[in-house]
Amino acid sequence: MIWASLLAGCALAAAQPALAEHTVTPQSREDALTDTIIITAPRQIALPADAAAIAARVAGGDIFGNGALSGQLSYRGLAGERVLGRVNGQRFASGGPNAMDPPLHYAPSILVDRIDIARGVAPVAEGPSLGGAINAELVQAQFTDGDALTPQMRMASQYRSVDDSYAVGGLAALANQRWRFGLIASREQGEDYRFARGRAVGTSFERSLYGVHAGFYTALGELFVEYRRSETDPSGNPPFALDTVYFNTDFVQGGFRGEVADNVGLTLRIGHVAVRHLMDNQTLRQPAATPPQARATFAEADPTPLRFRNADAKLYGADIDFVVRPARHIELAGTASLVRGQRRDVADNLYRIPPANLRLSATWANDRLALGAELFAAADQNRVSHTNSEARGDRYTTVGLFARLTLNDALAIEGGVENLLDERYAAHLAGRSRVGASDVPIGERLPGPGRGGWLRLTARF
Repeated sequence: MIWASLLAGCALAAAQPALAEHTVTPQSREDALTDTIIITAPRQIALPADAAAIAARVAGGDIFGNGALSGQLSYRGLAGERVLGRVNGQRFASGGPNAMDPPLHYAPSILVDRIDIARGVAPVAEGPSLGGAINAELVQAQFTDGDALTPQMRMASQYRSVDDSYAVGGLAALANQRWRFGLIASREQGEDYRFARGRAVGTSFERSLYGVHAGFYTALGELFVEYRRSETDPSGNPPFALDTVYFNTDFVQGGFRGEVADNVGLTLRIGHVAVRHLMDNQTLRQPAATPPQARATFAEADPTPLRFRNADAKLYGADIDFVVRPARHIELAGTASLVRGQRRDVADNLYRIPPANLRLSATWANDRLALGAELFAAADQNRVSHTNSEARGDRYTTVGLFARLTLNDALAIEGGVENLLDERYAAHLAGRSRVGASDVPIGERLPGPGRGGWLRLTARF
């Protein structure tokens, strides 16, 4: 049994954080402790392929790094099944072992409109979940105020040098005040990423997604339906024995959402998810397995889920996020997180608890141009699990630069430099490499990406 004996969080805002990618917008007593991460301009980072890395920027967040498309959100020391994940409000089970395809695997960052995180024990409507609930909403057509069907379009494309990756995605839609119809699509591909003085072999990735959706607005609310197809091609999972060869997954859902009486909301949904999966240790793994060691596994679903053995334990800590505008064109923002996990049955710490960390950003902006810098610092993690022979984690600090130029109401260019000082570091929750032909020794934590530039173009009509 795990007791969340003290997990405090607070948010400070001196002004509406229009320039922040992370905002806290309580609208009622029920959502007063709900964080909403809005990944709109200006974005301080190159969008990672894994949307879990975006969610991990919330106060109290971190990530288990298991591959470019397989990260799992750690929130206030809890992860896995204890942090419920959804995409467009739809719940589903992982199709691969070790959660090779966690929920946000199916939410390409280039298509994410926002990520909602319910802090603490999730509300029944968003759970059940002990450690919070996360929902990634992809871009969709929006109802308008008029009778005529009007076109809507959103496009984004990005290049990132540290892994020679690209991502492109967008929405094409028609909508009026009663009907909405939309098409979405994305394509991403990246090579093995570079770190200071080396390359992490076996971290390349490929993924495509496309889908359609529609909605009809009635007097009480909206009837909606959607279909998506996600195709993940060979993608590395260095901490696992096998890499992904493919995940071919179909999502279907439909339902109703609206207000059926004063202050009475109702959401009904029905859906189906089909996952087809192949993994092996030959397609990407270097050196490739010898014939006696070669393995390949197909899966339609995971009939033998992981077994958990709960330990009597407690978690406590605090986190904070803030946005302050000391001057007209200056914005300062940041998060700080501290969590401790202790077992009650034996004198030991819980396994894989993130270290204390701090994120600070400073932005100067006018109507067209924004310039800024971001610092992230993680402390040593010496409170490790001796029962699990967990190694200690080292402190590190990274610095990034970012800029945004608004060309007009529809177009903007963003860019920046990540890990400006080319710091060599390994996050405490990073997985350990099993790839032999890599500059990362077998059994060592995967290092963070090295210095690299990124460029992104966004358009909205």
